[in-house]
Amino acid sequence: MATTTSNPRPAVAGDIGDTRSVTLAGIADLTAAVSARGIVTYSSDLTVTAELTATIDDPAGTDVTVELGGAGGWLASAAPGVWLLEAEITFADGSVLSWPQAGADTLIVRADLD
Repeated sequence: MATTTSNPRPAVAGDIGDTRSVTLAGIADLTAAVSARGIVTYSSDLTVTAELTATIDDPAGTDVTVELGGAGGWLASAAPGVWLLEAEITFADGSVLSWPQAGADTLIVRADLD
């Protein structure tokens, strides 16, 4: 299962097609954004990271969806434990915004029990 502090809905490690939706607080809009991605880092070994696909669902509302992975994706093989999750937005002028700005969100991955 996976939960985040801002998205507590559980997910099961090994599942496919799971996502986490985030709203970037304190941002006027994302209409000038050109790309989005999610980044997860294993808290027990900060050298273990993965890049996740993210989409900007509502540029004016600053809503972003991070995909935890399809078949063969990150969640399908994620190690159980505490992961750190950030959404990273790149704008047309080359500037980059990471959310949450106060540090990464906590993502807890639990093993599938079946």
